[in-house]
Amino acid sequence: MWSFSLVLSKKTMKVVVLLGAFAALSGCTFSPVYAPTAQLQTAQDQTRQIFVERPANRSEQVIRNELLFAFGQNQAIEPNAAIYVLDLNTRFTTQNDLVSRTGVSIASSTLGTTVFELKRRDDGETLYKGQTSSRATYDVFEQEFANIRAERDAENRAAREIAANINAQISGYFAANAGAAATD
Repeated sequence: MWSFSLVLSKKTMKVVVLLGAFAALSGCTFSPVYAPTAQLQTAQDQTRQIFVERPANRSEQVIRNELLFAFGQNQAIEPNAAIYVLDLNTRFTTQNDLVSRTGVSIASSTLGTTVFELKRRDDGETLYKGQTSSRATYDVFEQEFANIRAERDAENRAAREIAANINAQISGYFAANAGAAATD
């Protein structure tokens, strides 16, 4: 029987391994995960052109401020300079989540729900409608002022979460439609 043995030098083996690795990786490209792309840049540019309607209450003010920051606006854009208008309708409710044996509330939560609508300013056409909600809990104390402050802090936490959800949905809409919203 014939026996076949292949003996390669260390230098030849290194060259073969390098060529194999090069061939395997030649189809791969490197790009940073968070590098700006044309599609992402378009979405960011479009969110800078959104006028967020004036708030109806304190919670909507928190949401509006968070959205302006997320949209990359140093200050609120004027309504007549905006391409888009964002309407917000926010409602907060509070409920007792944990009650002691004596009937005293120990923990409560506040639930914020916002229905929002992105419209084109020129013709008022609705481009995107959405709804988001967030719940934040807080401890209930014997002091009334502490309870008021805790409830307000919970509303602020929920409002910030709502703003982040709205920003994600609107940015996703613009990224998915890649500029079509402005030209439709």
